[in-house]
Amino acid sequence: MDDKKVAESTVHLLFHEIVRYACNKWGDNKEAAAQLLEEMGFGVGMRLVERLTVGKPRMCEQKDSVKFVCREVWQAVFKKQADRLQTNRRGGYVIQDTAVKLLRGCDADPARPAECHPAVN
Repeated sequence: MDDKKVAESTVHLLFHEIVRYACNKWGDNKEAAAQLLEEMGFGVGMRLVERLTVGKPRMCEQKDSVKFVCREVWQAVFKKQADRLQTNRRGGYVIQDTAVKLLRGCDADPARPAECHPAVN
């Protein structure tokens, strides 16, 4: 894969502008803004994974796929492996990484009360 590099601050700025765009487009409809961001992220993620898996054997086990995300995808996106991979009480996988600046302040736990979620400006 081509080794083109972009400053981390540029990626952060782009990320925040995309979030701001979605919030401005949908105003008070946070569900629609979240849906737009999810669709954009899904598309980008699919293309990235396709690039990273070219020439590699197919992963048939879920655990192998999650390990691939922790090691290779995380490395490609954040320039480091994830700090920790574990399972939660419901049998799902949880990836923990305390050093990723882009993810600070983000909370993927929908069970937390809305007032605990950070505001995006």
